[in-house]
Amino acid sequence: MTRFLTAAFLLFPTLASAGSFTVNSAETSVGFEVIHWRLSTVAGSFSDVTGEIDWDASNPTATRAVISVPIMSVDTANGQRDAHLRRADIFDAAQWPVATFTSTQVSNIKGDDFDLIGTLSMKGVEHPITLHVKDMNDGGATATATMDRFLWNVVYGNSLAETGSIAISQQVELKINLAMTAADDRS
Repeated sequence: MTRFLTAAFLLFPTLASAGSFTVNSAETSVGFEVIHWRLSTVAGSFSDVTGEIDWDASNPTATRAVISVPIMSVDTANGQRDAHLRRADIFDAAQWPVATFTSTQVSNIKGDDFDLIGTLSMKGVEHPITLHVKDMNDGGATATATMDRFLWNVVYGNSLAETGSIAISQQVELKINLAMTAADDRS
């Protein structure tokens, strides 16, 4: 549903100089929402996100980011559901413990907002995804994306053939709240 991790890719601050940054795992989350039986929204998040970002404010198109999201960190405020999400029929965290976003391009730069295009690798499958980054600053940013979970073989709840309805929405809304630290500030 969401590795989106992907998301944590908001790490592109408007700085006066070039530099390398790390994701502040304690303050970063990758959130997701799905619609359940067209009746309710189920929200969750991933924590313990890690990553490295290279940013040059004078050349933002040269930005590079690699962000990793540990699947075991999934939290929907329901322990039974979280355990199910980790099982083989959904995320298969035992076999695929990390989802990784790797940026490939920056486009549509408008001040502190831009699109960060990259590849999300999850469950052994890679597909492109675009993160819409907003309010980038020297401490982080927020980003949103919509992903089709079926592309990454997250197909649990696709009961259309049996019931005429999809139990869990195919589209997953992602929201990333990213905090970052200059690499030379790490302790």
